[in-house]
Amino acid sequence: MVHLWLFGTSFTSRPRATAPMLMSIGPSASAALLQGRLDDLVAGMRAPGDNDRLLVARRVLERAGIDVMAPAGRLDAARHLEALRDRMMRELLQFTRTTISARHEDDEQAAFDAYVTYYQGRGLSSDTSLLATYSVERALERVLPAHMRMPGSIRRVAIVGPGLDFVDKAEGHDFYPQQTLQPFALVDSLVRVGLAHPDGVDVTTFDISPRVIAHLQEARARTRRGEPYVAHLPLDPDDVAHAWHPDLVAYWQRFGDRVGTEVVPRPLPPSMEGVRVRALRVRPELIESVRSLDLNIILERVPVSETEPGFDLIVATNILVYYEPFEQALALANIAAMLRPNGLFLANTLNLPLPLVGLSTPSLVDVVFDRQEGGDTLHWFRRLASPPQ
Repeated sequence: MVHLWLFGTSFTSRPRATAPMLMSIGPSASAALLQGRLDDLVAGMRAPGDNDRLLVARRVLERAGIDVMAPAGRLDAARHLEALRDRMMRELLQFTRTTISARHEDDEQAAFDAYVTYYQGRGLSSDTSLLATYSVERALERVLPAHMRMPGSIRRVAIVGPGLDFVDKAEGHDFYPQQTLQPFALVDSLVRVGLAHPDGVDVTTFDISPRVIAHLQEARARTRRGEPYVAHLPLDPDDVAHAWHPDLVAYWQRFGDRVGTEVVPRPLPPSMEGVRVRALRVRPELIESVRSLDLNIILERVPVSETEPGFDLIVATNILVYYEPFEQALALANIAAMLRPNGLFLANTLNLPLPLVGLSTPSLVDVVFDRQEGGDTLHWFRRLASPPQ
């Protein structure tokens, strides 16, 4: 909600309230910009039209007991959003202080603990991420082919927390409808690196968010009605402080060429000058093949049987970081139980519980996103031959 207020472009013509923008215009103009964007957001929620994000935001306020259409609704909504922003800023300030302190003491574990603790104290974010899908492809390229019995052996895959764009945490792109990326990106990568089964890949997603599940189910229904599913792929411009790594740019350029057709993207708002964007129409048969399940990976698993065989590959990126080590241990035990013997599991941002149940000791793949050496670390595991209990 706060990121929509600060960065969204679908409900206002005002500039995005990014940190560089606020610093460049000074305190009084910053306050005016924030207030103007807040007024525009509340007005948008009062008359959302077909803007799916504004409809979601309105329902969030309704769950908090705020009716934006009521006489006092406009003021109540503004106060609620301001309180959320204050909370976000307090959490971010505490995280920054703890991280800086750990770095000054040259304590990498403490810095990582501060990072994961920050996520464990906040609500689940459903954002998709091109960076996460890129990391998975790099791991598939570098590690998995050497450890598979033969090329083309992956047929059944599962994704824990496939993601759904609401507003990106960095820049808040909302000029396109809500979308998911990882189910299609994973198949795209498996085909590209030669690990996909010749007969195709079956995709199952696990999530606890009704919005994510409903989105995937509605995508299948729209596909059956002949409506295309178009995914947009924005890539922010390079600047003096940040420049994307050429390999990531190359990935962005080829994303989806095995699972869809490039189409003309929606026009960019004026405030997004310099942003590069591609759009991909995903093949209808892939949309229809994705099965979405309401499943809490900490507490639940899909039983393995002759009619429901184990998965060849399970992926969980940017999701287990929200859980503390004991909960991660439960999740890894459930994941191991759903894998075939020698099946593979990929994850990042793990505060690893030991000993692991049913999984091998992880191998690591470091992935670089930009020329400033920002990046990620992927852990990959193999399911041990003896089934976990």
